[in-house]
Amino acid sequence: MKRIPLLPNYCKKIGFLILIPSVILGIVKWYLLKDLNWLTFIRYVPYKGSYVDIANTLLILLIIAGGLMAAFAKEKIEDEFIVKLRLSSFQWAILVNYIILFVASTFLYGWDFLGIIAWNMFTPLFIFFIRFNYVLYCTKKKAIND
Repeated sequence: MKRIPLLPNYCKKIGFLILIPSVILGIVKWYLLKDLNWLTFIRYVPYKGSYVDIANTLLILLIIAGGLMAAFAKEKIEDEFIVKLRLSSFQWAILVNYIILFVASTFLYGWDFLGIIAWNMFTPLFIFFIRFNYVLYCTKKKAIND
């Protein structure tokens, strides 16, 4: 089976350097600074004939780019265990993502549901990071103790 080529290991650090500040700024802008304009970039959209805030778009692009760089970068030692762990972590991430979406679509409506949908763009990457690094940490800890 041919695997998807991964980015070099140093891309993981670059990805997290992009991802972490972008997530923090995104949370701050989304929840605390909705109506403040100091973090807002304006762009004219000719076909709408109006101005549109593109700060959210830029933050979304940075979160996705940083997350993908960090997720698809090689580990220092990329063996069969890491490949299997990476695949199972992505499978877990997709499963948990759709469970969250199923529950949200059952119990939430209107703007609350749209908020969950917005965060649902990023949850697969976040769940992947959490599970992948947790299992890797537990495996290394167990290897040290044995």
